[in-house]
Amino acid sequence: MSAFQCSDAHLLAILHFLRINSATRENELRLYATGQAGDNLGPWHHDETWVKAMKLLFDANQVSLQARYKDEPNPFFESQYHFDIGVKPLTAVEALKACQSYAYQACEDKGWEASLACALVEKIKNAAIGSLPGYEEAKWSDFDRFDKRAPQPNVVSLMELVRQRKKANRV
Repeated sequence: MSAFQCSDAHLLAILHFLRINSATRENELRLYATGQAGDNLGPWHHDETWVKAMKLLFDANQVSLQARYKDEPNPFFESQYHFDIGVKPLTAVEALKACQSYAYQACEDKGWEASLACALVEKIKNAAIGSLPGYEEAKWSDFDRFDKRAPQPNVVSLMELVRQRKKANRV
């Protein structure tokens, strides 16, 4: 297995996906990581908020590379990003794949799963899932066990099988 630093374009693309697909639902970019208090990165519409998010992802990727290869950190991080200029919007499926790719590169540190970067990736993945066609219309719960249109299987409970076996052994 090898790991690498995801490109700025990669990180910008997944953040841009979140920005354009969740902006109407939230006023602030707030993250909740396992075992940590929530962290408010700032107002949704401020570029500074997204620079913080970009740095969060960049730093987590760096920590992962250090954990994997014991390398010195790469100090380069460009703080002058413009999120809406020149970034090709990803589809939901592309965003999911890009998040998986990023998480694979950033997961080498023991603290990854409890990190704010992991929480941010989960937030992006949830936005992507929520934007898939048919997702909003799909049921949340209360599913019928069997499709009423399909032929019904002959379902017998385990207790009924035990009763039938006992009865068969008595005869």
